[in-house]
Amino acid sequence: MPQSLLEILKYFLIALLWLFFLRVTRAVWAEVKMTDTNVASVVPERSRSPKATFSAPTTTTYTSKPIKGMKLKILEPSSQKNQVFTLENETTIGRSMGCTIPLQNDTYVSHQHARIFQRDAKLWLEDTNSTNGTFLNGEKLSSPAIIKKGDRVKIGETLFEVIK
Repeated sequence: MPQSLLEILKYFLIALLWLFFLRVTRAVWAEVKMTDTNVASVVPERSRSPKATFSAPTTTTYTSKPIKGMKLKILEPSSQKNQVFTLENETTIGRSMGCTIPLQNDTYVSHQHARIFQRDAKLWLEDTNSTNGTFLNGEKLSSPAIIKKGDRVKIGETLFEVIK
């Protein structure tokens, strides 16, 4: 091979390594970045009423009080099928051990992937800037949405159903 071609290939390989490094750094930054004030301030169109407003909670006090007996039941994967989790005033879902519902074996789940919270006597599901998104009844969440009995929530490869 001519020396000039080897020189070009060397620089091309270095550029590829830098692009890979930057992509990994970006992915790690997205996982580490915690947003406590970045809650969407708009209720989805389908649940908006003329006087309805949505505001992020001002405090993040954690209580273990169950919400109206609502639960999440795992439908998929089959290895965890029929596992049931009772929802609390603030339920977090993710790979982290600090989450109320830990999904440690699902590699598509972020450390703190989503949260379910109570507001105005309704349950809300919110994606917390996860890498792969949170899906409610097959639609990707872009802002907090109300959940009710029978809804299906997909987080990573795990599919939940909201039950009473």
